[in-house]
Amino acid sequence: MASSFWKGNASEKHRKYALLPYILLMTYTTRKYYGDTVRQLKQSSQEGLWCVLGDFNCIRHPSERIGKCERLYGDNSIQEFNEWIDDLEVLEAPSLGRHFTWFRPNGESRSRLDRFLISHEWRDRWPGSVQFTLPRNFSDHCPILLRT
Repeated sequence: MASSFWKGNASEKHRKYALLPYILLMTYTTRKYYGDTVRQLKQSSQEGLWCVLGDFNCIRHPSERIGKCERLYGDNSIQEFNEWIDDLEVLEAPSLGRHFTWFRPNGESRSRLDRFLISHEWRDRWPGSVQFTLPRNFSDHCPILLRT
C-alpha cells in the first residue's frame, strides 16, 4: 500500500503554504502510521497554513454512517480519529452538498469518509473556505473539492 505526502511552497507576498494530501485509501492500521507522520511533519514545520485531505476511512460521528457496518461493537476509532484531529489542531472545513462521500455499490450503506481538514490559520486567512461533495461517477467515493 502506498500513500503520498506532498509539501508545496507557493508564495503570496513571501508566505509559504503547506499541503499534505492523503490520496489513497487508509486502513485503520495505515492511517495510524501515516497519522504519526503527518503529526511529525506539522510539528517540524514553521508554516501555519495547513490542509490535510483525503479518504481517512473513518467517521467522526455515528450520523456519518448509515447501513450495515463491518466494525465491531465497542470500536473506538471515532474517538481516536477525533483526538488525532484535535492533536493536529485542525478543523473540518464546512461542507456543502451531499452528506456522504462513500457508497456501497448495492446502495445499502453509505458513510462520510473523505474530508478536508484545515488549520485555524487557514480558516482565518480564507474564512469562506468550504468543501463540496460532488456527484460520484465510476468510483464508490465521491470527489471532494475545497473552495477558498
